[in-house]
Amino acid sequence: MLLTHLLTDLPWDSTFFGFRVGQLAAKQLSEEQLQAAVAQARDLGYGLLYWFVDPTDAVSLAAAACNSLAAVDDKRIYTVALLGKEKQPTSVQPASEAHPKLVALAVQSGVYSRFRTDKRFAAGAYEQLYTQWLDKALTGAPTQQVLIYPAGSAAEAQGLLTLERREGTIQIGLLAVDTEWRRRGIGQQLLNAAKREAYAAGFSTLQVTTQGANAAACRLYEQNGFTLHQRHYVFHIWLPQEE
Repeated sequence: MLLTHLLTDLPWDSTFFGFRVGQLAAKQLSEEQLQAAVAQARDLGYGLLYWFVDPTDAVSLAAAACNSLAAVDDKRIYTVALLGKEKQPTSVQPASEAHPKLVALAVQSGVYSRFRTDKRFAAGAYEQLYTQWLDKALTGAPTQQVLIYPAGSAAEAQGLLTLERREGTIQIGLLAVDTEWRRRGIGQQLLNAAKREAYAAGFSTLQVTTQGANAAACRLYEQNGFTLHQRHYVFHIWLPQEE
C-alpha cells in the first residue's frame, strides 16, 4: 500500500536541521496506515515527520497512542478582525537592524516552542532557528516588519513583535516581552501597533500562532479581541536511519 502521497517534503527544515524532514498530511489515519506511512518515509530517507492532528480526529489520535506517540505541541491559531479603531502607540517603532537585545527577545518568544521542548533536536538548534526568523524579519523586505517597544534604541528594547505578509494574509511571527518587564501592558501596545499596521496595509484580519502550553500568550490574545480559529496537536515522528 503506497502512501507516499501523504508525505510532503520540507526543504527549508531539511537544510536547517541537516537531515530530511517532511510532513505527514493525513486525516483519519488508522494504526496500520500510520505504520505503513512511517515505514515508507524511513525507506525514503526521512529523519523526521511533523504530523498535525485535529483534536476531533479520534481515529488518528488512537493511532498515535497505539504507536506510543505523544504530542509535542498544542498548536493554536488565533485571528482578530481589524476595524482600524486602535490608536497608534507612540512608544512603539519599527526596527531594521539586528542587535543582541532583539536576538535575546526573539529567543524568549520561543520558550514553549516544540523545537525547544523536543529534546531530540540538537542543542542550540532552537536558538539558531529563532535567530534566523528574526534575521529574516529584519531584511527590510516589503513582506516583513519588526516593531519594538519602547521607541528609541534597540539596545533598550523591552518588547518585540514581527509581522509577515504571506499568501494574502498577515500574521504575527514573533512576540516577546522581556521577563523583567511583563505585566505592564507592553504586549498590548505591541498588539495594538500590529493591528494598526495590518489595517493600514489593507488587511481585514490579523493572525497569530501560539502554543496551548503558553497560557499567558493565549490569555493576552483573547483579552485583545483574538478568537481561536484553528487547533492541532503536533506530533514529531523521529525515524532514525539504520547504520
